Amino acid sequence: MRSKPFTWAPRRRHDGVVSLLRRPAATTTASLAALVLLTAACSSPGGSTGGTTSDGACAAPEVALSATEATAGDAVTVAGTNLFTDCYDTGQGGTPPPRTGLDVTLETADGTVVLATVDADPAGTFEVEVRIPADTPPGDAVIVVSTADPEPLAIR
Repeated sequence: MRSKPFTWAPRRRHDGVVSLLRRPAATTTASLAALVLLTAACSSPGGSTGGTTSDGACAAPEVALSATEATAGDAVTVAGTNLFTDCYDTGQGGTPPPRTGLDVTLETADGTVVLATVDADPAGTFEVEVRIPADTPPGDAVIVVSTADPEPLAIR
Protein backbone atom coordinates (compact mmCIF):
# COMPACT_ATOMS: atom_id res chain seq x y z
CA MET A 1 0.00 0.00 0.00
CA ARG A 2 1.41 3.36 -1.01
CA SER A 3 1.45 5.98 1.74
CA LYS A 4 -0.22 9.33 1.13
CA PRO A 5 1.99 12.40 0.73
CA PHE A 6 2.11 14.59 3.81
CA THR A 7 3.60 17.78 5.14
CA TRP A 8 3.85 19.45 8.54
CA ALA A 9 1.38 22.05 9.83
CA PRO A 10 1.88 24.49 12.73
CA ARG A 11 0.06 24.04 16.03
CA ARG A 12 0.26 26.38 19.02
CA ARG A 13 0.13 24.60 22.38
CA HIS A 14 -1.60 25.99 25.46
CA ASP A 15 1.73 27.36 26.73
CA GLY A 16 2.28 29.34 23.49
CA VAL A 17 4.91 27.00 22.00
CA VAL A 18 4.43 26.39 18.28
CA SER A 19 4.88 22.76 17.25
CA LEU A 20 4.23 20.90 14.01
CA LEU A 21 1.61 18.25 13.18
CA ARG A 22 1.58 15.88 10.22
CA ARG A 23 -0.98 16.93 7.58
CA PRO A 24 -2.06 15.71 4.12
CA ALA A 25 -0.04 17.35 1.34
CA ALA A 26 -3.20 18.99 -0.05
CA THR A 27 -2.98 21.52 2.77
CA THR A 28 0.68 22.47 2.10
CA THR A 29 0.00 26.04 0.96
CA ALA A 30 -2.45 26.74 3.76
CA SER A 31 -0.08 25.19 6.31
CA LEU A 32 2.83 27.30 5.11
CA ALA A 33 0.71 30.46 5.27
CA ALA A 34 -0.46 29.56 8.79
CA LEU A 35 3.12 28.92 9.92
CA VAL A 36 4.19 32.32 8.59
CA LEU A 37 1.28 34.02 10.38
CA LEU A 38 1.92 32.18 13.65
CA THR A 39 5.62 32.94 13.50
CA ALA A 40 4.96 36.61 12.79
CA ALA A 41 2.46 36.86 15.65
CA CYS A 42 4.79 35.10 18.09
CA SER A 43 7.81 37.22 17.18
CA SER A 44 6.06 40.59 17.18
CA PRO A 45 6.29 42.82 20.24
CA GLY A 46 3.60 41.72 22.67
CA GLY A 47 2.85 38.55 20.69
CA SER A 48 -0.72 37.42 20.07
CA THR A 49 -2.90 37.48 23.17
CA GLY A 50 -6.52 37.76 24.12
CA GLY A 51 -7.86 36.21 20.92
CA THR A 52 -6.30 38.79 18.60
CA THR A 53 -3.44 38.63 16.15
CA SER A 54 -0.43 40.96 16.24
CA ASP A 55 -2.22 43.43 13.92
CA GLY A 56 -5.25 43.58 16.25
CA ALA A 57 -7.53 41.36 14.15
CA CYS A 58 -9.50 38.54 15.74
CA ALA A 59 -7.66 35.21 15.65
CA ALA A 60 -9.82 32.42 14.22
CA PRO A 61 -10.42 29.27 16.27
CA GLU A 62 -8.23 26.39 15.10
CA VAL A 63 -8.38 22.63 15.62
CA ALA A 64 -5.65 20.07 14.96
CA LEU A 65 -5.75 16.26 15.03
CA SER A 66 -2.98 13.84 15.99
CA ALA A 67 -3.76 11.73 12.91
CA THR A 68 -5.25 12.13 9.44
CA GLU A 69 -6.39 8.50 9.27
CA ALA A 70 -7.94 6.22 11.88
CA THR A 71 -9.73 2.91 12.20
CA ALA A 72 -12.99 2.52 14.08
CA GLY A 73 -12.04 2.09 17.74
CA ASP A 74 -8.81 4.14 17.46
CA ALA A 75 -8.00 7.03 19.79
CA VAL A 76 -7.26 10.45 18.24
CA THR A 77 -6.06 13.55 20.09
CA VAL A 78 -7.96 16.74 19.25
CA ALA A 79 -6.40 20.10 20.18
CA GLY A 80 -7.99 23.53 19.85
CA THR A 81 -6.67 27.10 20.06
CA ASN A 82 -8.10 30.63 20.00
CA LEU A 83 -11.35 29.50 21.63
CA PHE A 84 -12.53 32.67 23.35
CA THR A 85 -16.02 34.13 23.78
CA ASP A 86 -14.74 37.45 22.38
CA CYS A 87 -11.52 38.71 20.83
CA TYR A 88 -11.06 42.05 22.59
CA ASP A 89 -10.03 43.74 19.34
CA THR A 90 -11.44 47.13 20.32
CA GLY A 91 -9.03 47.94 23.13
CA GLN A 92 -10.49 46.04 26.08
CA GLY A 93 -7.88 45.05 28.66
CA GLY A 94 -7.02 41.53 29.69
CA THR A 95 -7.92 38.26 28.06
CA PRO A 96 -11.48 37.38 27.06
CA PRO A 97 -13.20 34.44 28.77
CA PRO A 98 -12.58 31.00 27.21
CA ARG A 99 -15.39 29.09 25.51
CA THR A 100 -17.00 26.31 27.51
CA GLY A 101 -19.25 23.39 26.65
CA LEU A 102 -17.66 22.79 23.23
CA ASP A 103 -18.87 19.64 21.48
CA VAL A 104 -16.18 17.67 19.65
CA THR A 105 -18.12 15.87 16.90
CA LEU A 106 -17.36 13.29 14.24
CA GLU A 107 -19.30 13.88 11.02
CA THR A 108 -19.59 11.06 8.48
CA ALA A 109 -21.92 10.28 5.59
CA ASP A 110 -24.02 8.34 8.14
CA GLY A 111 -24.47 11.29 10.52
CA THR A 112 -22.91 13.17 13.43
CA VAL A 113 -21.71 11.75 16.75
CA VAL A 114 -20.60 13.80 19.78
CA LEU A 115 -17.25 12.35 20.89
CA ALA A 116 -16.61 14.69 23.83
CA THR A 117 -17.63 18.00 25.39
CA VAL A 118 -14.75 20.19 26.52
CA ASP A 119 -14.00 23.57 28.07
CA ALA A 120 -11.13 25.71 26.79
CA ASP A 121 -8.62 26.75 29.45
CA PRO A 122 -7.93 30.44 30.27
CA ALA A 123 -5.50 30.59 27.31
CA GLY A 124 -8.34 29.56 24.95
CA THR A 125 -6.95 26.08 24.30
CA PHE A 126 -7.89 22.46 24.98
CA GLU A 127 -6.57 18.99 24.23
CA VAL A 128 -8.66 15.84 24.51
CA GLU A 129 -8.28 12.22 23.42
CA VAL A 130 -11.40 10.86 21.72
CA ARG A 131 -12.19 7.36 20.50
CA ILE A 132 -13.66 6.76 17.05
CA PRO A 133 -16.85 4.71 17.62
CA ALA A 134 -16.47 1.02 16.81
CA ASP A 135 -19.41 1.10 14.38
CA THR A 136 -18.05 4.00 12.28
CA PRO A 137 -18.01 2.93 8.61
CA PRO A 138 -14.90 3.46 6.46
CA GLY A 139 -14.82 6.67 4.42
CA ASP A 140 -14.24 10.39 4.62
CA ALA A 141 -15.12 12.14 7.87
CA VAL A 142 -14.41 15.40 9.67
CA ILE A 143 -13.90 16.37 13.30
CA VAL A 144 -15.72 19.62 14.14
CA VAL A 145 -15.30 21.87 17.19
CA SER A 146 -17.19 25.16 17.59
CA THR A 147 -16.62 27.63 14.78
CA ALA A 148 -13.20 26.24 13.79
CA ASP A 149 -12.80 24.82 10.29
CA PRO A 150 -13.55 21.06 10.17
CA GLU A 151 -10.49 18.79 10.25
CA PRO A 152 -10.54 15.88 7.77
CA LEU A 153 -10.13 12.35 9.11
CA ALA A 154 -10.14 9.30 6.82
CA ILE A 155 -11.74 6.27 8.48
CA ARG A 156 -10.16 3.04 7.26
